[in-house]
Formats: sequence, C-alpha cells, structure tokens
Amino acid sequence: MRRLTRGWLLGGAVALLLCALWTSRVAAQATGDGVVTGSVTNGTPGGTIPGGSPVTLRFFSGAEWTNTYTSTLEAEGTFRFADLEAEAGNDFMARIVYQDVTYYSEPTNLDGEVVADIRIYETTDDPSLVQIDQAHLFIVPTGDMLQIAEYYLLGNTGERTYIGADQGDGDWRTTVAFTVPPAAVGLAFDGLGLGERFVGGATSFADSLPIPPGTATIDVDFSYELTYEEGLELTRELSVPVKSVVIIVNGSEIGLEGPGVEFGGMMDTQMGPAASYTAGPYPAGVPFMLRFVPQDSDVSASMEAAVPADPSGPRQRDPGSEALIGGVILVVAALVAYQVWQAQPTPPMPDAARDTVADIVALDERYANDDLTDQEYERKQAAIKHKVRSYLPRGR
Repeated sequence: MRRLTRGWLLGGAVALLLCALWTSRVAAQATGDGVVTGSVTNGTPGGTIPGGSPVTLRFFSGAEWTNTYTSTLEAEGTFRFADLEAEAGNDFMARIVYQDVTYYSEPTNLDGEVVADIRIYETTDDPSLVQIDQAHLFIVPTGDMLQIAEYYLLGNTGERTYIGADQGDGDWRTTVAFTVPPAAVGLAFDGLGLGERFVGGATSFADSLPIPPGTATIDVDFSYELTYEEGLELTRELSVPVKSVVIIVNGSEIGLEGPGVEFGGMMDTQMGPAASYTAGPYPAGVPFMLRFVPQDSDVSASMEAAVPADPSGPRQRDPGSEALIGGVILVVAALVAYQVWQAQPTPPMPDAARDTVADIVALDERYANDDLTDQEYERKQAAIKHKVRSYLPRGR
C-alpha cells in the first residue's frame, strides 16, 4: 500500500485548496448542437496574434479526459469548433501554444453554443515582477517524524509571461528556485518531478514552467519528512517576494513560533484539532523561520475542553481516517488562506466544492490502496485541478 503522504498531504493540498476557493455555478441542461467559438487576444501591449496556429479543444467528464479536437486560428484571432453534440454536457478547455508557452481558456461546460476565449502574452526573462502570492505549509506530526507539504501559488504582476533563465544546455529554462532542509527525506512532487518539470536535486531545485501574468497562475507543491525534536527550526528563503504565508499544524501538542509568525487559533475538526498560523509578507531573499515548540498550555486546555471525549477510548488512525483528516484540515486551511487573500469574512464553502472534495478524497484512497496506476492517478487528478483552477481569484 502506498503512503498517504502523496495521497492527501500533497495531492489533496492542491485540489482541496482550489476547491475551497470555488465560486458555485449550476450547470444547465445541454441543448442544441455543440459549437465552441472563441478568440485569442494578446494581453501584452503591441503583441501579435499567431494566425494559422492550431487550437486544441480537450474534453473531460468528471475526472476523465475524453476526446480532443483541433482547429486553426484565423488571421483575425478567432476559432470555431462545430458538430460537437456528442460532447454535450461535458466540460472542456481550449488550448494554444504561443512562443513555446501553452495558454488555456477557462474550463467551460458545453451547452449548445458557448464561447471559450484565450489570452496569450509576449515573453520576458526579467523576473522582477514575479512573486509568490500565497505560500502554504501543511504539517502533520506522525510519531517522531513531521510530514510537511509546501504549496506555493506564483503570480506575475507584469504584462509578459516570465519564461525564466536559460540553463545553457538549450533544453531547460528555470523560473523560481526552491530548497528543502538538508535533513529532509522522501522528497515527492505532485505530478511531474525532477528531470521532468523541475531541474536540480533532492535538496535544491528550480521550476521550468513559465509564469503568465495574473494572480496565482502557477502552483508548485512538494512534500518531505523531517525528524521531529523540540526546538527544530525550519527556514524558508525564496528569491522572489512572498505576499503571505499560511501554516496548518495537525494536532494540539506541537506549536510554532518565529519572527512575524502569528497564531490564528485552533480548529475543531471531526478527526481532531488543528492549529493555524499566518506570516508575511517577506521581501525577496528575506527568510521566514519557523520553530517547533510545545503547544501553549492555555491553548491546549481550551481545545481539549472543546473536543468531546471519545467513550470508546483513544483515537486510532487508519489510512482511511488519515485521508479524511487531511481533507478536513486542508479545507479549513484553504478557507483561512482565502480570508487572508480577500481581507474580508470568508463565505461558507458551496455544496459543489464539498462534492469535489469528496471525489478527491475517494480518488486518493483508491491510489493509496493500489487501485490506480501512477499514470491513472495523475490523469484523473489533473482533470479535477484544471477544472477548478479557473475559480481562483485572479489579478487580471
């Protein structure tokens, strides 16, 4: 059986965070012939439109990719797909590649004739307008180890897609670099890893995906383990500014402290308590440090009073309950992040997002139980992530 660190701590962190930022919509009944029209616009002043380039339409139903269709972009920047009635009711995205960067339309449901526009940009190798819009750390103590997932939403406040620096071999350009503590073990990525998307080694690596303009246009997520000891320090230093940091620690025994780190309160979930912390912003190159300490006694006592005693005895964790713990905690973490981002009261999560959370937990459990291959798991998870990603708050 696979460890669930990948199942919910890593993969679940990504999808559940996106689901919690969901804006509810009701899918209409599909009617009429299936037609998709759209236009490609260049968001960079003076940018060109690549007339004659192929435009791809890719459908997915639930968590399964289904069919792909290809058309050609007209000189004025429009495209059209017709006779798609067999796909009625399914979701899709339109895609175009411009200057070696792939751009997508927002995920859309095919209901009659619909519009799917795509915005492209010119490119730049200047990193000065790249930032981390939100950084999230999810920490789960397990015996004498800490399972840590780090999830970053990267954005670009400029008007050109940042393509990174050429590594000199003609094959790779890298954008933002990351490190993990030297003592970390079990480094894992969500989706493509070292040698596929990331360049580097087990303790230092850089992303190769371009970063388009906008808020939270690219996500980076990875996990690892550290041996826990009281006073352990975790320092993160990044080469781009960090606007905000949200940290969630499972349980009520281990707390955090550090310069600029603020305790956000304890949360009572069905599977136990979790502590939230916030920090930031941090300029580029300025580290933020977390120190692991025993949870404050007053906080622990108040949390114990709020959690009903279990008459059946001490709580036992199994793989299924670990997945549920992850789902509950990460949903709450996402709501905290949403509140930090919007600086206003957080609305309840819509029913549609809750249903998607249940689908993700079920998918992760299937993967943990070896019911899915790596390729099947990544394909299904990617479909969900792409579908919900459009509901993230965007800067432009």
